[in-house]
Amino acid sequence: MKETEKSRYEWYKDGKPLLIDNQRIVWEKPGQSGTIVFLDPHGDDQGYYQCFVKNNLGTAISNKMRLRLGVLEPFKSIGQRVVEVEEGDSLTIKCDVPFGIPPPKIIWIYRDPKKSDFMKSINSKHITIDGEGDLQFSYVKQEDASPNLRYQCGAISPVLQDGLRLGDEVRVVAKSLPNYEKVSEKKSVPPHVLYVSPKTVVVKAGSQLMLMCIFGGRPLPIVRWSKLNGDLPISRIRDLTLPSSAYGKILIIDQIEREDGGVYECHTQQLVHQMRVVVTAAPYWESGKPQDVDVAEDDTVDLNCFAAADPAPVTHWLRNGKILKSDGRFTVLNNGRTLRIANVDHHTDIGIFQCNASNVYGYIFENIFLKVLAYAPTFKMPTSVVYKVVRNTTVYMPCEVDAAPKATIRWVDIENRPIKAVQNGVYVSPTRFIKAPQLNETVLEAHQSFKLDCMAVGDPRLELKYSWRRNGDLKKQFFKPETEAQVFRIVATSLQMTDVRGWHAGNIECIVTSGVDEIKTDLNITIIDVPATPEVHKIDCSERKAVIIWKKPNEYGDKIYEYIVQQHITFEEGQWKTAATVTDLEDHSNDTYQTVIILSPWAVYSFRVIARNRHGDSDPGYGENTICSTSSTNPYTNPSGVEAEGDEPDNLVIRWKPMKKIDWNGPDFEYLVRYRFDDEFSPWKQIVIEDPLANATIIRDQPTYKRYLVQVKAINDVGESVAEPETIIGYSGEDVPLYSPLNFTVVSQANWTAVVLGWEHVDPASVKGLFRGYLINYWLNDFPFENVQLTIPSDKNSATLTKLQPISNYTAQIVTINKRYQSPNPSVLHFMTPEGLPSKVHNMRVRAVGSSTFFVTWEKCRQPNGAIRGYFIEFEDSETGLTEETFVVNRQLNYLYEKAKPDTAYRVAVWAETNAGEGPKVIRSVRTWPLKGIPFCQLLLILKDTYVYDKILEPDIPIFDIRVLTPYQAEVIWHPANGTRWLMPGSSFYVNYSTEGTDGWSKSDTIKLPETKLLLRNLSEGTVYNVMAVAKERNRLTLSEPVIIKTHSNGFLTKIFQGHLHGTAWFMSTMCVLLIATFTVMIMCCCQRQHSGKYPVKRKELEKGWFQPDSDEQKSVSFPSSINPN
Repeated sequence: MKETEKSRYEWYKDGKPLLIDNQRIVWEKPGQSGTIVFLDPHGDDQGYYQCFVKNNLGTAISNKMRLRLGVLEPFKSIGQRVVEVEEGDSLTIKCDVPFGIPPPKIIWIYRDPKKSDFMKSINSKHITIDGEGDLQFSYVKQEDASPNLRYQCGAISPVLQDGLRLGDEVRVVAKSLPNYEKVSEKKSVPPHVLYVSPKTVVVKAGSQLMLMCIFGGRPLPIVRWSKLNGDLPISRIRDLTLPSSAYGKILIIDQIEREDGGVYECHTQQLVHQMRVVVTAAPYWESGKPQDVDVAEDDTVDLNCFAAADPAPVTHWLRNGKILKSDGRFTVLNNGRTLRIANVDHHTDIGIFQCNASNVYGYIFENIFLKVLAYAPTFKMPTSVVYKVVRNTTVYMPCEVDAAPKATIRWVDIENRPIKAVQNGVYVSPTRFIKAPQLNETVLEAHQSFKLDCMAVGDPRLELKYSWRRNGDLKKQFFKPETEAQVFRIVATSLQMTDVRGWHAGNIECIVTSGVDEIKTDLNITIIDVPATPEVHKIDCSERKAVIIWKKPNEYGDKIYEYIVQQHITFEEGQWKTAATVTDLEDHSNDTYQTVIILSPWAVYSFRVIARNRHGDSDPGYGENTICSTSSTNPYTNPSGVEAEGDEPDNLVIRWKPMKKIDWNGPDFEYLVRYRFDDEFSPWKQIVIEDPLANATIIRDQPTYKRYLVQVKAINDVGESVAEPETIIGYSGEDVPLYSPLNFTVVSQANWTAVVLGWEHVDPASVKGLFRGYLINYWLNDFPFENVQLTIPSDKNSATLTKLQPISNYTAQIVTINKRYQSPNPSVLHFMTPEGLPSKVHNMRVRAVGSSTFFVTWEKCRQPNGAIRGYFIEFEDSETGLTEETFVVNRQLNYLYEKAKPDTAYRVAVWAETNAGEGPKVIRSVRTWPLKGIPFCQLLLILKDTYVYDKILEPDIPIFDIRVLTPYQAEVIWHPANGTRWLMPGSSFYVNYSTEGTDGWSKSDTIKLPETKLLLRNLSEGTVYNVMAVAKERNRLTLSEPVIIKTHSNGFLTKIFQGHLHGTAWFMSTMCVLLIATFTVMIMCCCQRQHSGKYPVKRKELEKGWFQPDSDEQKSVSFPSSINPN
């Protein structure tokens, strides 16, 4: 309250003044606040305390406060306790709660002193602390009864610094039954009650309601909550999946309301417990605490104390801490809720009033300061104002006065006379526009820019001011501050708009004021853009569907053609998925649309709506309350992809695809795995997998490779899946097969590349798994690491190995196989393949070297497949079809055929032969050379001239090289191909040679293709020879130009050195003479050769000296050869 003098603080204990001795009881801040501190509290300090604050305006008092000393007694010790229980049974461990003020909070802790001295709090789904502090085990696991594990009950005081007390240690011993030692065979215990809240629970409104139902049993019973004749207040219920709610065993409702009263029910399977909740209300303020009141003197004022309670409260009024007595001006109305004071007096009524509302459950108390106002009138506006107006217009002149009590107002002129008319003033010219928008409306596309011009003229004595409005708002209120400067900018008297969007559309006004008048012009701007954000009006949620209702947003000039409703589920963080698309947009009243979304159980949904037109999507519209929560129910489906196959000889591995969280339909989601042998006598066994994200479990100690029936079913806190699970067939793990096949032999030799192997069947019982068959590995002995594998079905006892190499040694081995293993000791077989047919010869060529001769060459077969005995060569006349065949040994890779006809096409074939037979033929075509272009009609006339006849039929001039090897030998190299260009070189070759200056000629040996080298022997030392090469085909010859050579001299340098070379000058002179002589000889030879080429007579003379035709050769017509087409 506002005070006029320093406040005084006083304390009362149990209604009597309290002495503040400043020794044991002191002021916390003397003179500043009334807080007191007990330095050494005693037991006799307990009681009810109340603070009074006084000054000259009145007295304020506080609520009564009860002071009690905190106490927490220790536990009564009886020593360590040992509790025995069978594994799977439920267990209750009592806690003897010690006395405490205020009542202590009970906790349970456990620790293993062998591992750590650190104490841990209980946080397990199957262990719960009940409402009386006892520890309840819904069922006992082996790990709950570890030999060194100790449990202790603890009490915590909320006010004492050392407020923790621990009780005696308790050790749990769990006895296991032999038949239930394995995880796959857990003991099953039906549900039963361990602890439930009383049948009637009384709770105050505004506080927290806790209802508890703890059931024992195995598997863990799932507790479900409901309210008879009503719904649970979902928004105020604590998450039932959290430890604070004991994983669903405690129903906690915050801020309880009167409407929450009723009958609540918890149940699991066949067990049901009902609790009637009665909501009582201590007094509380209906609409906030009473407020201080300011009132003018002589007015009537109401002080309100609107409190409510159940039962209804009784209201008392006090003034300055004393009971208020009623008189003529003080009246209590509305059952005490209102105190009315008439004709308020400044001197007597100012002060502090107290309102106290109470019932059997408590009270509320509040101070109300009544301030009575009394002061002379004052103006709240300037007292001297000049109004400039335009003639024939209306002027408004306010008169704002503040006074208590309310002042009487009248209007007079400067001489205190009543106002009737105004005669005097200043008159000006009106303002008018000279530049303004010509149209009333314009249309823009989004992201365009636009300029709006606005210019006016007025009275030159007045200053014109421009302002802009959008839809009636000043420009500075157009849009968000961060975007305003980017979109709207005022330049001189124009408004520039940059990068406009749909929400910038509207009516833009330009206002010009002169101080005495105002003019305005406007323009309606439409901006075509994506739609505005849809307004989600309402979402109606039920257990299995949500109805989303939204209003049509501004289309911004482009018609909306569909709405997209998206949903977000808490399971899928950050993911918005399309739940519905609405395209039927016709005939909707009030532009309101709706769609229905099917919901999954036990999920929290959020929704948003997006509008779409041809320009794109709007921003999502969320609305104020777009969340739907659904309750849990049984799972609708079961895991898919169930498989069962062991990976060890003694286990069964069951796998499945984990179900998505949206399909869990409730908390405590688990998998119930059931299995049994596939026979009519074996019972079902089951195991519960508590991890909802698990995708497999292993069943151990099973027989090897047995057939099982397997099911995987989904369960949650409500119960099992409503769908029957699929039963699949699986097998336990395989082991190594015992035996490999016996009598592994070669049955038959199919050919030189294939062999048939055989063996005896093995007993399927020895396979110890799925009998996949037999595995054969074989390899060439020269390449043991390049083995080939062949899998043979179990019903076969033979196999054919193909693509083998002839006359090669192979090794093969065979084993028995199942899905995982193969038999350890394979049967081994060694065998050799026979000789085979050769492949075709390689790189075969046929070249016509004359009119009746062609030359055949080839390379060895790339794949001989045995020992090549030789090669067959076949010649076929393409015109007559006559063939001729010959055979050559394997060392020969060419053949010269000299029996061909001129200008005739032939087909030549070559193929190889081994002991296994003949290989494939390689065929080439060739054509012998024609008669060098001479028409047949002229041929008879030409044949009369023998010399011409010889010229026509002769081969090409031979091309050769000569190299002197020794003083007595020279090597001649014939080039029939002239590099790579075969023409008609003839089939044989020799040379004639003679010494310089003689007419006697000698003939060398004759060589035939493919030979190209001959050796001239018995030459004379240091002698000059004339050499002429001769190309020959049958009896047709062609000579080359003569070539001069000189053999080496053995004594040339010896004689020079025998002259003792008496001086260098003599030596140099001798060398110069030799060089000049050599140079002279070379010039003479060249001249002689040119001379002989120019005069045919010289050639005839040379021929007469050495040419002697063979007697057994006959003259015949010669045809030029052709180039081999291939």
